[in-house]
Amino acid sequence: EEEEEEEERLVPQKRGTPGKGAGAKPMPESKKPRMDAPVAKTPPAKPAAAKSPASGGGSAWTAKEDAALQKAASKHGDGTPNRWTTIAQEVGGGKDKDACKKRLRELKGSPK
Repeated sequence: EEEEEEEERLVPQKRGTPGKGAGAKPMPESKKPRMDAPVAKTPPAKPAAAKSPASGGGSAWTAKEDAALQKAASKHGDGTPNRWTTIAQEVGGGKDKDACKKRLRELKGSPK
């Protein structure tokens, strides 16, 4: 038994270790975490996917949404309070005001 105890080298604990009192025994070497063991690395975060020019609000624009956007934009002129928020609500489909602004610019710039 004495030989077994001698084999387990004691490693002193750092002061202030949570859950250990002043009279706590040091951790035996056999229970100490290995520092040379392989460590699993967390993969780097993937960059956010870039939205395609036709996307906005999470999905591609449908012909129905395009029509609703054009109708709402002509209905709610430049002087309308919260114009783009109102337009986005009328378009629906999860489109936000920024996506609506961008899509309307694209539609106006495309040949008819």
